[in-house]
Amino acid sequence: MRIKVYGPPGTGKTTTLQRTIDYALGNSPEPPLPLPESFPTDIEPKNIAFVSFTNTAIDVIGKRTGITTRSKEAPYMRTIHGLILSALAEHFDPAAVNNLGKLTDIQAEFAAKMGYYYSKDPFEFAEGNLKFNLITRAIELYLPKVGDVEEALKMIENAEDRKFALAWYRYKQKKMLMDFDDILIAGYEHLEDLYIPVDVAFIDEAQDNGPLDYLILERAFKDSKFTFMAGDPLQSIYGFKGADPRLFVQWKATKEVILPKSYRLPRKVWLLSQAWAFSLKIRGAAVEYKPSEREGRVTRMQLTNALNYAVEQAKMGKNVLILARTNSLVKLIGNILSIEFGVAYGHLKRASYWESHLLKFIEGLQMLKLWDGVTPIKVQDTKPITGLIRKLKDKHARDVLRTWRDSRQWSLEVQAVLQKIKKNPSAYFYLTDFDRQALKAYFSKARLDLTEELIVDTVHAAKGEEADIVIFLDFIPTRSEERINPLDLQEKLVAYVGFTRAREELIIVPTPTIKYHPMKPFMGDKKILQTVIHWKPTLLPLLH
Repeated sequence: MRIKVYGPPGTGKTTTLQRTIDYALGNSPEPPLPLPESFPTDIEPKNIAFVSFTNTAIDVIGKRTGITTRSKEAPYMRTIHGLILSALAEHFDPAAVNNLGKLTDIQAEFAAKMGYYYSKDPFEFAEGNLKFNLITRAIELYLPKVGDVEEALKMIENAEDRKFALAWYRYKQKKMLMDFDDILIAGYEHLEDLYIPVDVAFIDEAQDNGPLDYLILERAFKDSKFTFMAGDPLQSIYGFKGADPRLFVQWKATKEVILPKSYRLPRKVWLLSQAWAFSLKIRGAAVEYKPSEREGRVTRMQLTNALNYAVEQAKMGKNVLILARTNSLVKLIGNILSIEFGVAYGHLKRASYWESHLLKFIEGLQMLKLWDGVTPIKVQDTKPITGLIRKLKDKHARDVLRTWRDSRQWSLEVQAVLQKIKKNPSAYFYLTDFDRQALKAYFSKARLDLTEELIVDTVHAAKGEEADIVIFLDFIPTRSEERINPLDLQEKLVAYVGFTRAREELIIVPTPTIKYHPMKPFMGDKKILQTVIHWKPTLLPLLH
């Protein structure tokens, strides 16, 4: 039996899947979904597969169900790449698999040789990263059609991109390397051997899969008695890697279930996001569900006012999420918050510069200030020492403090180095212009550490997240126009994901004027308003 579960934003999709697993294990008396009498209620974890896009999602379901994922107890609760590696282990070179841990370094080095910058930040869309994304997209889209990897890569339209892709393919062969695309390729080339012996299979975040993923998963679970395909096609924002919302919609199911109520979206945010969803006209993607009982708020606010509001609300304990389309815009807004507001902010799935450098450096300076210059400092927290190390110019001083931090053993050499730094800190530390301006603003203003409450990040990084207040930056840097076309369906889906992170309030910020940083509209606040006005008569009756 094939069951498709539509999980609109905040409707409890993960909880529903978790409770279904609990029911299958015999740990819950009632299923969260209508299931036939033949559905098993006493199976072991090894007879359940749970596949998702990230290891984080796998870990979450493991924690909620009490199952040790990626283990002998539950060998089929993995990402699709992990599932293929496990099921087809004999087809992979162990040395090449071990090198996957160094893949970002290898790709960065290769991209540099080809003349492109590659960022190790997973949410940075640098030119080198985009080249590798195009390779993944070509494999996803074209390999099932042509059946040959090299021929699939030759179908990349842009000559420069195609040259990069073929060079990387041949470089891997020469160096006996593999990347994550090669895992999918192996799954495709050995489809007949790809058999996962489970009674129940769950494919979560299915909207993030491309055509090759679907083909592989169909084969892997062809004999499963029950297969659940769960997701939200309107949150399919990885089109740059081959994902397509229509694949989820077109997946043939015996039964379809729509989770009926969002526990996140208040009425006004729901109205805007549903209007936007229906305006996209993806047949079968926009489904009917109800919002929470809260009224909520949607408003338009200029950038400076929005940032002021964000800081004030964060100071009051509200969770505030400022969302941008590009990483360069994230950095720009972070700089404004740092220099003009003196505020330390955070990111979602990575440390912000404040968290990784400046706050630790401030703690280190405070430690030095309080030190009497003689008494050994007991290391209870290594962060202040790390903060000093990262800003020290002198290699010898860095090495001495690093040894002290790692061993926690005080020495006369440590004392001598700290005495010199304490006496003349400006001679020992290297601070960028940004460091100086941010620290000056931080100390001269409110000294606000809002790294937990105030988050600035991209929409892609925020997928699966939520906040009390979401500030959606409805503009992009003008220089992004070559790779970001606001008229593309994928970009409209990105906007939808941004809108639907808000628990209480959604603030849309129109295109501002920022000196030296020309901007242009992303979706356009007027277009968003017109969409709501157009669909409001259709949607309001659904609230009752």
